[in-house]
Amino acid sequence: MIKKDKDIFIKRAKYTPEVILDRKKRYLSLKGVSYPEDAAKFYAPILKEIQDYVIDNNNVKNNTTIEVSLDYFNTSTAGSLYKIFHILNANKDMDIDLKWYYQNGDSDLLEAGKDFEYIFKDIKFQFHEILIK
Repeated sequence: MIKKDKDIFIKRAKYTPEVILDRKKRYLSLKGVSYPEDAAKFYAPILKEIQDYVIDNNNVKNNTTIEVSLDYFNTSTAGSLYKIFHILNANKDMDIDLKWYYQNGDSDLLEAGKDFEYIFKDIKFQFHEILIK
């Protein structure tokens, strides 16, 4: 993990996604697959930085963009995604635009995104189908 002024860049690995948190651009991205051996350990520093980001932006009206483009994630990762969205959803001054990408025909991944949308009503979800040839 590379941290620069509280920004995060984690390179994609076999079992973990690429993670980018760019505070200046108000941008969070998760791409790849996510089924680490210990999801709680992998996501702990990310959750910490997101919590700090929300605290730093408390009472600041801003728009934050999240892109989730995971080809696959396990239930432990789903729990970590829940925690991320919960933290971001808690700041009512923050407008969250979440772009949820899923491969065409992957109804499980689309359904997972729809489940999160149902839970986190203050986050604006946009669903984008990726056409795989």
